[in-house]
Amino acid sequence: MCRISVTYDTAKRDIIKKNLAESRMSIQDAIRLYLEVLSHSENVEDLKAYLIKKKVESDPEDTVYHFDNAEDAMDFLDYATR
Repeated sequence: MCRISVTYDTAKRDIIKKNLAESRMSIQDAIRLYLEVLSHSENVEDLKAYLIKKKVESDPEDTVYHFDNAEDAMDFLDYATR
């Protein structure tokens, strides 16, 4: 098992922890999931698609997603429906 050390912004960490808590996940769980998916894929796009699909599956059906532009919305839709 390896150890990973990262310097991060504590404000961003708190936002991430809050978002993960809504999905009943810890930062450690998210990192393990990320590394697991990455180890089975050579394509970062596949990883993004997997993580977005998991997010959509775990969100309530009436969740509204907001995007800064149409391209981001189309990318999200593409990843969520793969």
